[in-house]
Order: sequence, then structure tokens, then C-alpha cells
Amino acid sequence: MSSICKRKQRKRCAGTSSRRESSAELYLFDGKGNRYRVYKRMFLNSLCLGERVIKKWILYNDDDVPKNVPKNNMKDKPRRQVRRFFDSLPKLESHYCRKDTSRLYLEPLWTSKSQL
Repeated sequence: MSSICKRKQRKRCAGTSSRRESSAELYLFDGKGNRYRVYKRMFLNSLCLGERVIKKWILYNDDDVPKNVPKNNMKDKPRRQVRRFFDSLPKLESHYCRKDTSRLYLEPLWTSKSQL
């Protein structure tokens, strides 16, 4: 067997990074909870996935992300200031003829965000 399979060390250049520095171990589970290590192609074909999905799973591991992230951490005082700023901008009613129009649009007094 040693004549058929020879082990050869890879030559590594100092200072270069390679995606081959690490590899992924992929497992499939049976109904009893036992896990079996499988080849990448079998894993992809079994779950009908693409390679990018697995790369994304490896790069963005769910263990690093906090589960309960608050959606908005803005305090009340800055929120009121922002609300006051938007309320102070000049507004126009819609130019369309509608029965009940409650939408308001900003007047075109400025051409860029920096003028605002």
C-alpha cells in the first residue's frame, strides 16, 4: 500500500496566506443522533446546497453572533431631536388629485444632502 499512496509534504512560502490552511469537516446525522463524516460532494448533494452556502456557514459561524440583539438602541433624547428636525422641514401635499391624501412630501429647496 505504501507504494501506491505516497505522502508528500507541501512546500509553504513564508508570508503568504492560502485558503488551504484549514479545511472543513462535514457531518450528516442519522435519525438516532449519530453523526457521520462525509465527503463534501456527498454533503452538498444530500442537502441540495451550493458551495457558497457552506463557505458562508464557515465564515459566519452562528456561535459568534448574539441571539437577542435589540433592533433599536437609540435613546429617547436623540430620537426626539431627530423627530423635531424632520418636523421642522417644509412639506407639501401631494400634487395628485386624490379623495383622501395624507402623504406629505418635502419641498425641493435643496439639491443635495449637504445643503440640507
